[in-house]
Amino acid sequence: RKSRPDNRRRPVMRHEKKDAPDADGTSPFMTPDPMTRDGLTLIEMLVVISILGLLLWLGLSSIGSSPGTRLQAAARGVLATAESCRTGSTLSGRGRSIVYDLDAQAYWVEIPSATDPAAEPERILATRLPPTIRLETVLLDEGTTASNGQVRLTGRSSGFLPAHALRLRHVEGAMLFTALIGPFAGQARVTEGHPDWSAMFVTETEADVPGGVKPEQ
Repeated sequence: RKSRPDNRRRPVMRHEKKDAPDADGTSPFMTPDPMTRDGLTLIEMLVVISILGLLLWLGLSSIGSSPGTRLQAAARGVLATAESCRTGSTLSGRGRSIVYDLDAQAYWVEIPSATDPAAEPERILATRLPPTIRLETVLLDEGTTASNGQVRLTGRSSGFLPAHALRLRHVEGAMLFTALIGPFAGQARVTEGHPDWSAMFVTETEADVPGGVKPEQ
């Protein structure tokens, strides 16, 4: 009776090479050729996804950093600082001042000393505008305009802050944004161009304070 062929893989002897191929030309100990395998490994896929994400981020950054976007962001930064000055004056019960330095192209908030009125005020939230953005003018509600030097506006514990407007221009073009800051909270906005801003400014005697309380004199 014919014996069946033994298909079991025989053990590798010591004198034989471990990478010796079987009858079909393959060996369980041979490392597959990376040039002949199909698909990508997990690490390669992660690298590809990372590169695509980086390219997408760079593209969005170039779109988001347009002159108009940077100019509008600078104007909103001014509004945030002015509102912080207003809120700090109300919470502390002592008037804080916001200062615009048109020569240094910077602005900040000053906190007066609680014990010594003659002492140098503390300076917080100091911000210098980027080189590509210029603070051209500060306009006050009484019709005065400042294009150089410092403008100091002091808030009151009632939340009142003198109404004013700031015109910021991008140096790369004619694009202009105006930051409008009214006398009380909720009266601030950013608009493009030269708006008719005088209509939103209310004088101290005409201001309607919530609850019927008039601003401090």
